[in-house]
Amino acid sequence: MEAIAAELVAGNGKRDHRGRAILSEERWAEAIAEYEKSEMTQKEFCRREGINIHTFVAHLGRSRQNRSTGATPRAFIEANLGELGGGSRLPLEIVLPCGTVLRGHDAASLAALVATLRKRT
Repeated sequence: MEAIAAELVAGNGKRDHRGRAILSEERWAEAIAEYEKSEMTQKEFCRREGINIHTFVAHLGRSRQNRSTGATPRAFIEANLGELGGGSRLPLEIVLPCGTVLRGHDAASLAALVATLRKRT
């Protein structure tokens, strides 16, 4: 009979459909800071933290690039469409993560639709 090596990972964080941990941007920043303070290799650190090394390297690269260019991580900002003036009703388009595209001219109606869809997921 062959021995099976297993590792028990405690935690109740979010997981994807394959059981992989999903980390917030804040947690990624913390993990990168912890790694940079440690004297571990990337592989050792990822194994200890239960993080996919390829995903970690991608986040580490973005973090280092942002620091070297002084760029801040991308974020969404709120835009006041009333500031466009002229009373024009510009076409609006919202692309959901699943690929669904919502189009319309009324921002309030589109926002209500998105809110309703978010409640269902």
